[in-house]
Amino acid sequence: MVLSSEADVMIYTDGSGLEGGIGAAAVLMRHGRTSKTLAYHLGPPTRHTVYAGEAVGLLLGTELLRQVPGRFRSVAFCTDNQAAIRAAGLYRPGPGRYVLEWFRDALQLIAKRNGPFTCDIIWTPGHVGIEGNETVDALAKRAARGFTSRKDLLPRQLRTTPLPDSKAALQQASLAKLQTRATRHWKSSPRYTRTTKIDPSLPSKKFLALTTALSRQQS
Repeated sequence: MVLSSEADVMIYTDGSGLEGGIGAAAVLMRHGRTSKTLAYHLGPPTRHTVYAGEAVGLLLGTELLRQVPGRFRSVAFCTDNQAAIRAAGLYRPGPGRYVLEWFRDALQLIAKRNGPFTCDIIWTPGHVGIEGNETVDALAKRAARGFTSRKDLLPRQLRTTPLPDSKAALQQASLAKLQTRATRHWKSSPRYTRTTKIDPSLPSKKFLALTTALSRQQS
């Protein structure tokens, strides 16, 4: 299945988290056929988020667009991530904001060279057999496993220095470490064996929420 659109250029983008890595990809299609592709491995999920991968996918798409010969009047970026679509049109601070600023700056530079063109960002539902979606999904998963396109083919922002660590990813990684440490401490407690006979799930989040307002004696 090929997504029906009147755009001269169709660019499918995706971000993926798989097997301990975060990847991004973009696929450019013209006349219903894949023309060019790009992929980028961001790093581990302890330092980057899938959302950042989605933003990098859009940036990769602009590099593919920059390489299109001749002129075009319309472009459609297709992604299955609605959060990335909303964020691409906002000019306020947020996760991966600098990557989306690179994305918009790149479009403006392309417009100066090519001339004015319309640009739409379209939501495409995943797993429904859309050819471009399936191609970019497979490539993003490959990027998550470690694959990156040749550096000289990437956007200049991705050629030399790694992307800054994501604050959200670092916080999540720190929380996971704390939870692991707390679980280890709990299992070494003399109360662990006796308590787990009553409820093996303790101390669950539900239990902690129910006992937050209770005194130590009551809980």
